[in-house]
Amino acid sequence: IAYVGDVNHLIGIMKVLRTPQATIQYEAFHVFKVFVANPDKTEDVTVILRQNSEKLIEYLSHFLPERGRLYLLVVIKDNEQQFVEEKKLLISMLKKLSSTPPAPAE
Repeated sequence: IAYVGDVNHLIGIMKVLRTPQATIQYEAFHVFKVFVANPDKTEDVTVILRQNSEKLIEYLSHFLPERGRLYLLVVIKDNEQQFVEEKKLLISMLKKLSSTPPAPAE
């Protein structure tokens, strides 16, 4: 919980997502989704995700397309289908987050 509450770790994982190696990107995706899906995000993490939501949505929409092609070609492996569904869920969560107004400052 402490790891996904730390904005510096989020920033680090977002950088790793852009690595050229697909295997590393795929593993970073699994860590990144915990930041997005965490219902108890810290305010700092929420702010970073909200500020970058449009870019993240665009990036995830084209993220590791070869895994999606396997899904569409009906050469479905359970983990490939799950990956495609998780990408859709994260995009949906980021869209919702970007449309939610920030909490008022105290």
